Amino acid sequence: MYQESYLNDTDIRPMGNGFLDGLSAELVTRGIDESLPTGVFTTPTHPQAPDAAAAIRLLTALKESHSIQIDTGPLENFAANIEAHYQALAERMDAADSDQFGDDRMYM
Repeated sequence: MYQESYLNDTDIRPMGNGFLDGLSAELVTRGIDESLPTGVFTTPTHPQAPDAAAAIRLLTALKESHSIQIDTGPLENFAANIEAHYQALAERMDAADSDQFGDDRMYM
């Protein structure tokens, strides 16, 4: 019922597999038992770091499905900064690995 009410005119697709727990599961269960259309938006997250890209996807889904006006500009800037930070970190780690071991791999 929720999908027909809110998602038919969007590119948002239902979850293909997996399971829900906690508050999301409770909301969906109540939506099945009652006539009120209920849905939850979920996105994979990275618990060790802020997942700004996932937050942007979630807000975009809300904007598309419920015609909510949200300015995602500041969050997009934050996401770009986080991405640049992790890219620089990966480059430093790659440089450290190559400096540490050199070209002689005879021990392998």
